[in-house]
Amino acid sequence: MNSDDSALLIRSIQTIGDITTDDTFGLKLYTYAPNITDHLLHPVASCERNLTILQEYTFSPMPFLFLIYCVEGAVLIQAGNNCEPVEYNVATGQFFALPVSQPIRIRLVMLPCSLRFCFIGGDYSVFSDYLSAGKPIHPALRSCSPLILTELSAIPQHFSAEQALDTHLLLTRILSTYCKTLCNEKDTFSQASGATPGYLDTMHHAILYHSDEPHTLQHFSDRLGISRFQLCREYRSIFGISPMQDLNRVRINNAKKLLINTSLTVQEISSRTGFYDTNNFIRIFKKHTGMTPGKFRKA
Repeated sequence: MNSDDSALLIRSIQTIGDITTDDTFGLKLYTYAPNITDHLLHPVASCERNLTILQEYTFSPMPFLFLIYCVEGAVLIQAGNNCEPVEYNVATGQFFALPVSQPIRIRLVMLPCSLRFCFIGGDYSVFSDYLSAGKPIHPALRSCSPLILTELSAIPQHFSAEQALDTHLLLTRILSTYCKTLCNEKDTFSQASGATPGYLDTMHHAILYHSDEPHTLQHFSDRLGISRFQLCREYRSIFGISPMQDLNRVRINNAKKLLINTSLTVQEISSRTGFYDTNNFIRIFKKHTGMTPGKFRKA
């Protein structure tokens, strides 16, 4: 980062919470050799935050690109003025890229919330047409994806001209992957397209990938701020099944895998798959498969 970039970024983040001049929100600020052209894509600052309190953060307009990956929880991003902002719901497992050409406000809407984000400088105009119609998307969750921004953590805080070229290639790959996914929504792992409310996408993702947690309909209602009736009705209309039926389906499929591939006891499998009452697990398993877990294992 050159001195102008640094001053601009620090002035912008003064609007975040109760930040002070000496506090940069835990941002990792990057610097680079003076002979590196600003046309190369380069990180200006990055951060990983684990948040347990509902908060809002505002960034002033900057000539940077904002990349964010929601590891857990959900955030609402508002871009534009307070009168008619454009809103984006970034849920668990979603990636989003947004130019900071106008003020953006980040509001936490689901806790706990874990975020990775990065400000990118340089010439990203080649992606402008895609970014203008961008939206939060799920990366390829079944395989390692550059969209989760983990590779950025390996970039040193002070990098040389040679490292700047590697960084430019990495950021180009991240943005190219994002834009390609936007162009071909069939590559997007999320079943819920842009028409699906973000809170349903969050709920669906939690059921698919965190089914061992003690989810209940009331639990989702409290975390998402949506009534149980509305969640149930809308979830069924989108995914063709009620949320609790979907949760039991995922848990039973996971239990089948453990019964076939491990020597864990029925009680251990019950606990690992999210059924904390073994008798209830056996009853639901039999309802889904027509046999008890023990008979299923023998068969």
